[in-house]
Amino acid sequence: MKSLVRPARVTLLVAVTLSFGALVVQAVPPKTESRVCFAAVANYSQNTAIGLCSHAVLQTLRVGPSGTVGYVTTATTPQATVLSLLPTYCNRRLAYPYLQPYLAVVGAGTDATVAAMLSSATNRTNFVKALVSFVRSYPNCVGILIDFSGLNASQT
Repeated sequence: MKSLVRPARVTLLVAVTLSFGALVVQAVPPKTESRVCFAAVANYSQNTAIGLCSHAVLQTLRVGPSGTVGYVTTATTPQATVLSLLPTYCNRRLAYPYLQPYLAVVGAGTDATVAAMLSSATNRTNFVKALVSFVRSYPNCVGILIDFSGLNASQT
């Protein structure tokens, strides 16, 4: 076995090789993972679990009469509560800049308001204008997800 005559030179060569390898590893972009979370109407001002999501979808909107924007409400969550809690959801983007919060419009082709909106060009126009206005009022939400199920052929 041959002994190393110049260990400093070998050490320098190893250090340069490791440094180059570290630069190559850093140059590779990190793998990003998407995690879509579906959310319910709640107070999100202190919520940290939403920070685990890359995208969040709050199912809170529906088609209202004559193509207006309505709200998904329950006996315990009236419209006033929904409207007061929407900013807490959208503003989580301030705490988690990578989070992309969406508001979802949900409905079915059998819902009278959805059927009326889809069958009338005027109601469709009113609904799109109302959605655009609504989204502009919540700048920290990135967009709208529309989920209509059970549409018949004439509604598509």
